Amino acid sequence: MTAKEYIEQVREEYGTLMLDKKQTARELGISVNGLDNLRTDGEIKFITIGNRIKFNASDIAKMMRLA
Repeated sequence: MTAKEYIEQVREEYGTLMLDKKQTARELGISVNGLDNLRTDGEIKFITIGNRIKFNASDIAKMMRLA
């Protein structure tokens, strides 16, 4: 699967390209705690909207080595 195909799949499944921590962890096949470790270690990009942490599908694709 290419990054472009993955991003389209995410858009269809979630209706958005910005996923929350639980969705992102599920996509990466790791725990939410594992995702928090990647985030605090600077290994995955994220944005904060209010008090919510969001991850862009293209950054998830990079972590999955699709990009």
